Amino acid sequence: MVQPLSEISITASAFGGQLDVAWTLPTETPVNYKVYLFRRAGSDVSELEITAYFTNIENLTNYDYNKLFVFDRIAPQVEILGDQRVYNDKVYYYKAVLRDEDSGEYSTTISCNGTAHPNIKVNIVDGKDVVATAITKMFDSVYDVNGNKELFAKKTLLFLYK
Repeated sequence: MVQPLSEISITASAFGGQLDVAWTLPTETPVNYKVYLFRRAGSDVSELEITAYFTNIENLTNYDYNKLFVFDRIAPQVEILGDQRVYNDKVYYYKAVLRDEDSGEYSTTISCNGTAHPNIKVNIVDGKDVVATAITKMFDSVYDVNGNKELFAKKTLLFLYK
């Protein structure tokens, strides 16, 4: 019998557009194993769909995924996956399975769900203001040969804004 993953968790990126799914491998794993992560947006993944997937794993050409996405190329010993194929404010359901690749036997599923949503606010500054500030600072440091400060920054800025 293949032991299931010990736990699974999900963390949304602060920038949005990514969910990090992490799991813990059991204490005993088959020699030749893979973790399969099933994902769907909007509704949970059923046990029947997972059974059907593994029943047809040798030839998935005609398998009806029904909007199911399967991460099946996860390297052994990997315990976190950054899913960047998600949209903000949409619920994603995940189920993970540990499979013995030699016998074809797989563990019971472990599941989690999450929603990507940006938590960081970005203050966008008007480009004209940034340029005007930079030009003003540059011209404020210009002096003539006698050491007198040149006062053409305001004239230049007035010209740029016309």
